[in-house]
Amino acid sequence: MTCLRIFLSLFILGGLLGAAERPVPTARDPQYGDTTAWTKDVLKSYHAQETWPKGRLWTWAKPGTSMNEKQDPLNPANWIEDGKPATTPFDKDTDFAFPAAANGGGYFVNLPGNKSQVSWCRHMTIERGANVSWLHGALGNTWIKAGGKLTVLTFIGGDKHAFLRNDNKESWWMVDHLFCDKAPAASIEIIGPFSVDDSYHFNSGMTILGVDSSLTPQARSNLNIQPGAALALLSGAVYRKQANQTYATDLLVRGRLLGGLPERPLTRDATVGLSWKGKRRFLGGKNDTFRGENGDDVALIIMAASNHSEYVAEKGGWIGTEMPAGALQVYSADPTKARLVFDWNRLPVSGEAAKGGPRMEENYKQLCAVKTPFIELMLLGNVQLDGVLFNHIATGGIVVKDPAEVGT
Repeated sequence: MTCLRIFLSLFILGGLLGAAERPVPTARDPQYGDTTAWTKDVLKSYHAQETWPKGRLWTWAKPGTSMNEKQDPLNPANWIEDGKPATTPFDKDTDFAFPAAANGGGYFVNLPGNKSQVSWCRHMTIERGANVSWLHGALGNTWIKAGGKLTVLTFIGGDKHAFLRNDNKESWWMVDHLFCDKAPAASIEIIGPFSVDDSYHFNSGMTILGVDSSLTPQARSNLNIQPGAALALLSGAVYRKQANQTYATDLLVRGRLLGGLPERPLTRDATVGLSWKGKRRFLGGKNDTFRGENGDDVALIIMAASNHSEYVAEKGGWIGTEMPAGALQVYSADPTKARLVFDWNRLPVSGEAAKGGPRMEENYKQLCAVKTPFIELMLLGNVQLDGVLFNHIATGGIVVKDPAEVGT
């Protein structure tokens, strides 16, 4: 019995020591098996199955000390690499880490960058108290820990699956425009809340909204899921604008809009929150609004196949390009209970509708007084409606190219 007690004591002590020595999960080393940082579902994600070659790691050498771009924070001397001050500039395969300050305080690091000459890095980890501002592009994972902050992540690229994770309970306007330019077979999974001050551009690759995560662009533009791009919402995820956009179209789908994924089907509802449209009901026929409110505006369009023509002088004239139809599809564990829901976003009218002078201000006041908001959609592409739920739909508010061709 004594030997058994000794063995158990050593076993427990060894477990405690092992836990104390366990690496802290980071963007560079996510530690997907750490159940305190990840749910079991993560093992099915594309990014958890990705492999990365070993790259350089730059760690901010002065946690707790702020520095702005005029002080040249990208000078290698301000970073630790391989246990000593870095000596050579970073490259696109460099990972960045901003540690928490030893005293628990906050600090700011403003790094220089511009859109015409993008500064690309790979993984980035921002710990509690670190506030980072850098107009840059990410080829790998970005992890913002609770109490940390990142602004001006402008480009997402690369040919590998990656994640963008925000552990803060709320988001902020991280950037004005964010361009997702992933390779066609690659993805970025957004984990947690994520907001942009203008537009999220679904240019290529797949954007995945992780379980209970959200993406909320500003309510001032048409957003396009381009051919070759996709948006997938997992269980509990929400995509919507930041207010009710009463003009133009919330989302045009030329690529794919998915509820769930084959490997991660919906087990709970995911929601696409859409805007009801003013449709010039208080303006009459003259088209003179600031943002172009029109009588035929709808919230969502799954685009039909079309031909796009462009004049290319070096090729001697107009060149036609076939544009494939957009697609809508749901992968669900139980289509009667876990659905992709299209619903009114339940948000107040965007103040953008008031811009343009006194007439627009009066139109805005009348729009705000509307008590019966209903949304309208045009489903003109390849649409499969099994596992789809529509709420707050106007009478005649769903237009399809041919009811006989729509899946059920």
